[in-house]
Amino acid sequence: MVSLSLAHYLQRADAKPTSPRPVVFMQHGLECSSSNWVTNLPDESAGFIFADAGFDVWLGNMRGNTYSTKHINLSPKHDKFWEWTWDEMAKYDLESMIDKALNVSGQQQLYYIGHSQGTLTMFSKLSMDSAFSDKIKMFFALAPVGSVKHIKGMLKFLADTFSLEFDAWFDLFGAGEFLPNNWVMKMVAESVCGGLKVETALCDNVLFLIAGPESHQMNETHYI
Repeated sequence: MVSLSLAHYLQRADAKPTSPRPVVFMQHGLECSSSNWVTNLPDESAGFIFADAGFDVWLGNMRGNTYSTKHINLSPKHDKFWEWTWDEMAKYDLESMIDKALNVSGQQQLYYIGHSQGTLTMFSKLSMDSAFSDKIKMFFALAPVGSVKHIKGMLKFLADTFSLEFDAWFDLFGAGEFLPNNWVMKMVAESVCGGLKVETALCDNVLFLIAGPESHQMNETHYI
């Protein structure tokens, strides 16, 4: 059994209260966490914006991310801890977190905002449990993922080009956590996003290849 983490944000002390507050549940994407909704400035962070607008804000953390690595008898250092996929996230994690938000808030339904993997898991959950839709007042799918059949771009190219080398990667780093925060990743991050102007531009472009085109939401002060 994995222990999942939820972040709960209410209004600022000086915000005008509303009762009852509608619940908005925000679910992160791949390689992300609840912090992604609140790490920019308050007027640029969706979590704070919704809280200040009078919503009861809940931020989910799927199993395996930095806030959800506790298990009854397994350690994330062992590959067996990682023997699951987004199927389990959809079937167990999503329902568990949403039920918690509804039970604490006393609401019957909530607004769900999912980003990337956060949309994939909701699509999957609704496809296997149509009754679950009764708990969702409205589903906002940001960068929705329904299939990877027609994926394009650099990641697809790298996967096709270096697929035969994956076994060597697994032998060296293990077949558990995806893109772990180990010495290799830290070395790459420091080399590519070290702070010099040319490095920052390179870091930007690497992120844009993975996450989409340039955006004014990019805050370069959050780099290494």
